[in-house]
Amino acid sequence: MGFVCREGEGSRYHLTTTLDGTWWIEKKLQGGGLVTLAQGTESVATDGVSVDLRAVCRDRQDGSVELVLSANGKRLGRAVDPDALQAGTVGVATVAGDPEPFHAYVNDFTVTAPGAR
Repeated sequence: MGFVCREGEGSRYHLTTTLDGTWWIEKKLQGGGLVTLAQGTESVATDGVSVDLRAVCRDRQDGSVELVLSANGKRLGRAVDPDALQAGTVGVATVAGDPEPFHAYVNDFTVTAPGAR
């Protein structure tokens, strides 16, 4: 489960995590390639029912983009891509690689522009 940002023309960033705490920050290229910008495993405190996921996808003054993924207030990972994708759409991402039934419920999805509250 996670987020997608700067999606457009066949490319995008993925910021995703699994319930066991494995996370990825990836860049999908227009030609179909996938580049892992950062990944790891962090224990995520959960009540067994919900996880508060947050993603940041922001421009930096040097032209790069900063990508940050957090769960329940704890930073899971961060990446900076010097070859930033152009602005595009954002959304929620679900990936189900396990043959077991998978359910994801999103009850609050907010997109905030830089400087807005």
